[in-house]
Amino acid sequence: MIISELANAFAVRPSTFRFYERIGILAPTGRASGRREYDTPAEQGMAFILSARDSGFTLKEIKGLISTASQGASPRRLAPNAPILSCRHGLARRLGRAHAGGR
Repeated sequence: MIISELANAFAVRPSTFRFYERIGILAPTGRASGRREYDTPAEQGMAFILSARDSGFTLKEIKGLISTASQGASPRRLAPNAPILSCRHGLARRLGRAHAGGR
């Protein structure tokens, strides 16, 4: 899916994707005709980022969660005594919207 389609599916501006790329929390799969393309894992990553942001996590915390998870460690290690926030509902809602509106 190209950046404009994905941005529409998630109801955000394409600049949001570019900003998240610059700070290192999202990466496009590749480019087609000069346009950024995203695959399903990137779509899921964006859904996670937006859901975590909506749940009150800062972008710095989200970057830490993504970094920790990509290294195979549990994100709980970032804040072992903090209550666990459930992002499932928001994530499912955003993924559903992305797939319904973008395909």
